[in-house]
Amino acid sequence: MKWLKNRFVVVSFLALLVFVVLAGIRFSGGLQMMELSIYDRLLALKADSQVASPIVIIKETEADLKRFGFPVSDGYYAEALEKLLAAGASVVGVDKYRDQPVAPGSKQLEQVLTGHDTIFWIFFVGTPEQGSIAPPQFLLNGSQIGFNNTLPDTDGVFRRGLLFMDDKEVTYSSFPLLIAQKYLSAKNINPEGTEQGFLRLGQAVFSPLPDHFGPYIHEDMGGYQVFLNYPSLHRSFPGFTLSQLIDGEIPGASLKDKIVLLGSTAPSLNDYKLLPGFKEPRFGVELHAHLIDQILQAALGTYPLQSDWPEIYEYAWFFLWCLLGGLASLKRGGLTHMTAILLAGLTILFVIAVFFQELWIPLLPPALGWILTLVACVVWFSNQERNERQQLLKIFEQHVSPQVAANLWENRDKYFDAGGVLPSQITATVLFSDLAGFTPISETMTPVALMSWLNAYMEEMSNIIMDENGMIKGYMGDGIMAVFGAPAFKDDVDGIKADALSAVASGLGMNQRLKELNLVWQQQGLPPAYMRIGIHTGLGVAGTLGCKQRMEYTITGETTITASRLESFDKTISAPTPDLPCRILIGESTWELVRDRYQTVKVGEFQLKGKVNMFNIYQVIS
Repeated sequence: MKWLKNRFVVVSFLALLVFVVLAGIRFSGGLQMMELSIYDRLLALKADSQVASPIVIIKETEADLKRFGFPVSDGYYAEALEKLLAAGASVVGVDKYRDQPVAPGSKQLEQVLTGHDTIFWIFFVGTPEQGSIAPPQFLLNGSQIGFNNTLPDTDGVFRRGLLFMDDKEVTYSSFPLLIAQKYLSAKNINPEGTEQGFLRLGQAVFSPLPDHFGPYIHEDMGGYQVFLNYPSLHRSFPGFTLSQLIDGEIPGASLKDKIVLLGSTAPSLNDYKLLPGFKEPRFGVELHAHLIDQILQAALGTYPLQSDWPEIYEYAWFFLWCLLGGLASLKRGGLTHMTAILLAGLTILFVIAVFFQELWIPLLPPALGWILTLVACVVWFSNQERNERQQLLKIFEQHVSPQVAANLWENRDKYFDAGGVLPSQITATVLFSDLAGFTPISETMTPVALMSWLNAYMEEMSNIIMDENGMIKGYMGDGIMAVFGAPAFKDDVDGIKADALSAVASGLGMNQRLKELNLVWQQQGLPPAYMRIGIHTGLGVAGTLGCKQRMEYTITGETTITASRLESFDKTISAPTPDLPCRILIGESTWELVRDRYQTVKVGEFQLKGKVNMFNIYQVIS
């Protein structure tokens, strides 16, 4: 399939494939808890609001329970509330269940609560199976009660809060919302409704969480839920014990105009809540304090609420990073290089997520998309390159030196396509060699011995050619065809000259090696061998011919024919001798390129076979 050969098409296809798979996993909820966990870590890096919270906590400790007894009587609570009101507390919230009176002091508590509308108490909205926990009886139908229900996620961490809920008959307000509204009303900030029916308080609109918010997929978003972003997550709310309050040990300035929450911090009561980023759980009253703090800061404009993108934007962002991961794979490099690219992308994602923390920007899905698409594309292209390399080696493995092969692979886009070598018109130097006097040698050997001798000869000559970066184009009986300047061709004068010099150097090297071999053969009782070489430089067309099963690289054109004619030219002219066993004839174009480096003599001007024009021929001496 041709489209698989286009890198950008492959990148787009793999990016889309990774996106679809991960989007399916995310849509099924498979990434939800991991995304929430990452949110916790980002929240831990987020700076707290610069505005101090007005909330103070009165803690009911284990020591208080030992002193006042359990459960603490209504009388002690009445006394505690009176002291808070006397100290000038703006709003008081009691995070204690009291559906039944605890004597003594119940009448006193009733008088305090019904006489001050700035005190609020909790109750629990349950189901028929769970059962409910009512507020104090004398507040049952009043406006000073708020529900205490909370919404832990699957991992037990509290990232969502409730502002309103109903039991299918009555809609109730939450304990934190009532306290925050009462405190804000003193600042002339009162609840309003928007056109969509959402709650507006001051500068903030508290819109209920949709079915999909951030990483939440198929989560129960019943009631009026808001996302918790904890403006004071890293700060502890000021606190005092119940005993300190009863004994009058709390400075009045610490309570004046404050929101005071009274709740249990005694471990024996097990009122623990797990907050984002904390390994150790906090107390339930602290969770209420954080939600109150968030409502206040959002309404006063000192700390914005968390927002998110429309779902389509999130998935577009996700796909973008899948695509970027694929495009990054196009930058070739080793393992270290690709690791650096991978980490750079993750770093950019992390910085974006930290910088825009007020907006929920998905981090995990694009990070996974970036990693998986990058890896998938690297694997795909590596496999493709391995196949291309095998194809290249299949064509050239025994024809070029390792240096030339490395150059071809490094610059493969210049020379190759999926079908083989790109056809090109090149300027190359072609060398033909052939043995002279081969018949006397062959007559003294058996066919098997002759083949072994010929292979040894070919190996020696081929090595010389490849050492000069020539390509062995083929063997023809006892002859060799070699090309200098292909398939890694050059298009500059210096490069073309270097190829011609290499071809002539190969010829002289073959001459010297043949002279040495003749001495060995003579000692073995074999007749000497002689060689003719023809070299010519000129234009040619290079490319592959054949089919997928059998493909061969070839050079065609007048240059190849002329080099062959020079090798077979009149065998009586400048015939090989024992001192010069190899006759090297070159054409005028080659001579122009090498005459300043090698000693040559002009053989004459001749008409080569099949040629119309006269042709100057030169012999290389040394």
